[in-house]
Amino acid sequence: MILDIDALLAPIEGDSPVGQDLRADYTAGSIYYRLRDARSDARAAERAADSDPTLEADAGQHWRSVLQLAQTALGKSHDLEVAAWMTEAMVRENGLAGLAEGARLMAGLVHGFWEALYPLPDEDGMETRVAPVAGLNGTGSDGTLIQPLRKLTLFNAADGSPVPVFLYLQAEETAGLGDEKRKAARIAAGVPAFAQLETQARVAGTGHFTALARGAAAALEAW
Repeated sequence: MILDIDALLAPIEGDSPVGQDLRADYTAGSIYYRLRDARSDARAAERAADSDPTLEADAGQHWRSVLQLAQTALGKSHDLEVAAWMTEAMVRENGLAGLAEGARLMAGLVHGFWEALYPLPDEDGMETRVAPVAGLNGTGSDGTLIQPLRKLTLFNAADGSPVPVFLYLQAEETAGLGDEKRKAARIAAGVPAFAQLETQARVAGTGHFTALARGAAAALEAW
């Protein structure tokens, strides 16, 4: 287990078991706004790393800051938006296991504290409360979790380099192209031959993919 979910789901000491709405604190030390800014910085660093892979470590550090701040915030307030941001960070840090635990955390908040859970409904009703969770998967377009999930390592190539999900899918799609010129152009642009990836996947072994499938099943069940 990555998180102490029981501790995060425990009623918060004080007048209300869900704590206080952290958005009401506009001071420089506000944990909510520090967390919101840290998430914005993490997403910007990740976009920069997409163009320059040498910046990946910097992006990872930003997401670790998001995770730490979110844990602190959830100790003060049961907030679905904060839990959604924590889930984004956990997927980056812990892959499918992080997704599963984030989903369990959000489900626990909903089942245990729905009536008073933050963010509170506003003029848009419950949409405000559930929007952070809906945004993870996306409605009509990719949500905020789709890209990091596509970047998860499917297996390691023969040279030890990671083969992410998106690269495997690109190679599979390229192999199925009937236009040889388009296929050649994609391969020239760096898409590996699908047959080569299949060979390397077999080297990774059944045990590797069995464990991967279990992780995916656990994440799906939690979601």
